[in-house]
Amino acid sequence: MNVFLSCPSNILYSRPKNLAFHNLCENQVMPAHVRSLLGLGLNFCMKPKISSFQTFDLKRFNNDYDRKIMFSGAPATDDKPLVLYKSNPNWNADLPESQEILRRRCDFDAELRLLFATKRVKNTLQQPNLLPFQDAALQWLLNQPNITILSADKNLGPVAMDTKKYIDYAFKDHLNDTATYRRLSPIEAEAKMQQIRKKIDYFLLSFEKGLCKHSYNFIQRSTHENNNCPSFMYLLAKIHKTPLKTRAIISYSGSLCHGLAKWLSVELKKIIARMPYVATSSANVVRDISSRNWPTRSKLFTMDAVSMYTNIHVGHALPVILNFLRTHTLGKIIQKEEKINLGRLEFALSLVMQNNVFKFGDTFWLQTAGTAMGTPPATDYATLYYAIYELAVINQFPEIYYYCRYIDDGFCIWVRDRLKSEAQDNARFEHFKSVINDFGTDHEFFSGEDNPLHPLEWTFSDRTNYSIFLDLEIKFFTNRIATRIYEKELNLYLYLPAHSCHPPGVLKGLIYGFVVRAKNLCTNPEDRMPYILKCHSRLLARGYLDKLIRPIFNDAIGKILHDIEPDNPRIRHTQNQEDPIYLHLKYSPSDPSAHELQSLFKATISEPTNRDNFSTVPTLNRYNSTPDFNTARVCYSAQKNLGSLLSPRKHRWIDSISVSDIADNLNPQDDL
Repeated sequence: MNVFLSCPSNILYSRPKNLAFHNLCENQVMPAHVRSLLGLGLNFCMKPKISSFQTFDLKRFNNDYDRKIMFSGAPATDDKPLVLYKSNPNWNADLPESQEILRRRCDFDAELRLLFATKRVKNTLQQPNLLPFQDAALQWLLNQPNITILSADKNLGPVAMDTKKYIDYAFKDHLNDTATYRRLSPIEAEAKMQQIRKKIDYFLLSFEKGLCKHSYNFIQRSTHENNNCPSFMYLLAKIHKTPLKTRAIISYSGSLCHGLAKWLSVELKKIIARMPYVATSSANVVRDISSRNWPTRSKLFTMDAVSMYTNIHVGHALPVILNFLRTHTLGKIIQKEEKINLGRLEFALSLVMQNNVFKFGDTFWLQTAGTAMGTPPATDYATLYYAIYELAVINQFPEIYYYCRYIDDGFCIWVRDRLKSEAQDNARFEHFKSVINDFGTDHEFFSGEDNPLHPLEWTFSDRTNYSIFLDLEIKFFTNRIATRIYEKELNLYLYLPAHSCHPPGVLKGLIYGFVVRAKNLCTNPEDRMPYILKCHSRLLARGYLDKLIRPIFNDAIGKILHDIEPDNPRIRHTQNQEDPIYLHLKYSPSDPSAHELQSLFKATISEPTNRDNFSTVPTLNRYNSTPDFNTARVCYSAQKNLGSLLSPRKHRWIDSISVSDIADNLNPQDDL
């Protein structure tokens, strides 16, 4: 009782009720309060114990301020926003010698420090947003290397698993496949990384003239920052599968090839955007299939690729892609209009796909076959590879009235020919399945009796009036198709709790997202409100107060479902009318609000008392203009969450458990 009396009332009132996680531990008894912690969800943000002002970099704001002054009044350009950009840490703005400009920035710095210090003093007695027993559970988990906390596949919630079992699954499901992975010694891994670095340097040297300045700088700076850094492998639990399987995720961010891989992803996206049959979103699929009448003989079916990434091999995929761009009518058009350089593309694809070096615990691995998982272009590469084959296949079957594919999931509407019997139609469908699975079977890359590599294989559902594709339930009625949102039974719906340390705008975005999703994916208006009401009840179960979320729901429903304009719509300035400066910091409820920070900017920089308006102060820069920004916006980033502390990607158990020792004692033939 004393513990609860000492807890802040706002946390007690906003405690989630649907606390749950998937406990797969067999050799460890979980304390009861672990459920109270993991039930918050791995995205739960913890309130910091210190002011955000002590952790955010004011230098970034000052540099942005100087840069905007330097380029104020510069001629407008038609350049598109940069997809690839990495700032030069050694670059400094050539700030004009304007004492008034500099003084206003210094005034803002001084007042900002004072404002944060004042707020911090007022909030020294505020409690963290974890209850004492939840904090104890967190410390207990951090001191339990024999337990690994991971995420379930399909966003089905947190999973607790014995670390030994976690490592066993990594080898049983993935690393024991000697045709796909090869273990490297630390010396071999270091030599391989040096070899990769030389290849990237050669790429930059060979293609410097053809690369735009920003792409070249992005690749060069990313490579320099991540020198000799491998990627990391971690697992997601496929709890919806029986028996349990895992999905390997290779985290490429911060690795040596990350810059080149990001550039390659941008190049492949240019091609994919011009390819037919590629599904870009569930909403687009719904619009396509619900906007027309279909023959009464229509049937629906789905197709699913078997281990798509590991079964797309660069030895077959690279010639397919290059040949398409060189010889196919559509490919030649794309190459010309998108200015695709085949030499650069071939070099980058070979380098990225054949040099995927990663760590798992204290062991190093090289992926020797298949698509380099986790790389930024992996999904684009896999999508394009099969989209090229679809160009030649789909038109061979006039029974296919609609076809689309999202990476490894395909959806089709099949209409039987009136002149064919049911038996003949079944034979045509079997022929379609064989053709789909025939891609690459005659290629020399897969020839040889002892070749362990195989072409991509697809499985098919039966043709019926009902299908599940992506997050859609699709039903065929007479001559129309209806869709609604499909929700998995194992989903715990662990939305961010009310007392998570995240900006208030996150809640509004979440609720508006619910309503937009209901409108876009539910073709029957009667299905929309039941889904929205379920979302409302799930937020209540996560600790949100009805009086807080009901007005947001009503506002979203009025604007989105009923297209009602607000009484006092906010007039947003376009980018041409306003180019604000941004203040970046981590969100904390005990810090000054965004409104206070914007007011401070106005009082010290844009409209200080008894001084000229900022927009009239000469900058004395090369363009002889006045500042072209007069407002500030606050951009919040997330505080540290539970996943960042407990996730296996961080390898918190690496010092206590040797993966190499376990790997040496594993029998590849053993079942879990």
